[in-house]
Amino acid sequence: MKKFCLNLKTSDKITFLFTAFNFISLVILLVWVNIIYFFAWYSDQKSESMYDMDINYDMYNAQKSDNNLEAFKEYILRKDTLIIPKDGGELICSNWVETRIHSDVEKIKDQLFYNNWEKIFFIFTQYYDDIWEVKVFFDTTPYVKSQLLIIKISIIIILFLIIIYYFIARIMTKKAFKNMRQFTTDVSHEFKTPLMVIDSQIDLYNKKLEKKKISWNDTKLLLIKVKENTYKLNNLLETFLLLSRIEDNLQCLNKQEIDFEKYIKILVSSSVSINDKNLKITYKIFKNTKLRIENNTFNILFENILSNAIKFSKLWWKIEIWSNKTSFWIKDNWVWIEKAKLKKIWKKFYKNDTNKEWFWVGLFIVKRLCELYNWKIEVKSEPWKGTVFIIKFK
Repeated sequence: MKKFCLNLKTSDKITFLFTAFNFISLVILLVWVNIIYFFAWYSDQKSESMYDMDINYDMYNAQKSDNNLEAFKEYILRKDTLIIPKDGGELICSNWVETRIHSDVEKIKDQLFYNNWEKIFFIFTQYYDDIWEVKVFFDTTPYVKSQLLIIKISIIIILFLIIIYYFIARIMTKKAFKNMRQFTTDVSHEFKTPLMVIDSQIDLYNKKLEKKKISWNDTKLLLIKVKENTYKLNNLLETFLLLSRIEDNLQCLNKQEIDFEKYIKILVSSSVSINDKNLKITYKIFKNTKLRIENNTFNILFENILSNAIKFSKLWWKIEIWSNKTSFWIKDNWVWIEKAKLKKIWKKFYKNDTNKEWFWVGLFIVKRLCELYNWKIEVKSEPWKGTVFIIKFK
């Protein structure tokens, strides 16, 4: 069994564990429900069986006499009963008990149930002064048969549900692992691209160094390229760490008040490192706008929206950034997202265009960060007019 489990794929192990957990849970639920139902039934049947006897005993107590006592005993013995005297005297059996259980009376007087002739009897016990212990035999065969039928039906239903759970778990785990593999591929590509740029620039620099044809411009170009791509790698790492904290609900925003106009200007100026298409970025920010943010998270939020606009824009096109006291928005002038796909772009692994290569959890993070800030984010897109992301502060 251990060898078999070790040979299973991770997705198959998860499917197996999920199915086993659900099977055990359903069996425990079935047993628990039946136990509760049994005790409820047992209590009701005992009360029902003893009710008329208790009524007659109350009548005897109202007028105590030897005649009344004997009349009460006779009434008891009309039922399937056994009387055990207090002084340990001879057992008194009803006709039914004497006829069918006479040989086993001594054995069963301390038992809770009795099985004879394919029938099952529960033995209820009641105590009365002057008589002492009364055992009442109650035929539970119909109840037991109905419960066995219910259990058989329940087992069939459980097996049917387990099959359904198995296939659901299999589909879900395969989809999850497929998404994870795709996610890993995308992430690897995102890390690989800036590393390859850095590596190629260093190789180029070394070749020129060997030929002693190094100029200050070459060194400056190398440093700029290394810095730009280091910035990209750092942004990726920060995004991954932020994603992990968001998924674990560990993100706690340490906010501080900023001048939004000045802050956006700084962010736009730093966007030069991700603007490799010579796009024109214009902005118009409402003055004296104060906003409480946490620097790192807001930077990631802003840069993810801006980098998406840059990556999907044509060369030499324009990106506009606008803001007032209640919201800000980033608009490109070319990208168009179909209306049916607008609601899907917030999903973690969603790809709008499989021919593009970019970091696919960006907008998922943007959405989650807006939720952390209690902001509302909207997206609008029209053919030949572009796409605009709008974040409302209030």
